[in-house]
Amino acid sequence: MIDKKLTWILLLAVSVFWLGKTPGRAVEAALPDVSPGFVTFNITTLTLTIGDIVKVDWTFTPDDSATAVTLLSSIPTVATIDEDGTVSALSEGMTLLTLETEDGRWAYLPLRVKIMNFRPG
Repeated sequence: MIDKKLTWILLLAVSVFWLGKTPGRAVEAALPDVSPGFVTFNITTLTLTIGDIVKVDWTFTPDDSATAVTLLSSIPTVATIDEDGTVSALSEGMTLLTLETEDGRWAYLPLRVKIMNFRPG
């Protein structure tokens, strides 16, 4: 059986770590006046055929939270993306296109590149 002293220690630990508060003292947090907003690609998934080249766009919310971005492909042998959002499909496979803003916001776009299906006739 757990004694009373250990019970109080456990309750104090839960209070401090789980609730983020120390008993008897208020915890204050300063929040920024303006939220940096978020960024999203204008589509949620993309499927291309080898050799396709398309441009993808993104949106900042709110509009005035726009900032510089870096665009990356997780597997550049499958597809690449340049600084203006032009995607080039290079080989069959899956990759994840990532957009990162200079202030630390992220957006992701799954991309599947397939081989063109030929139909006889």
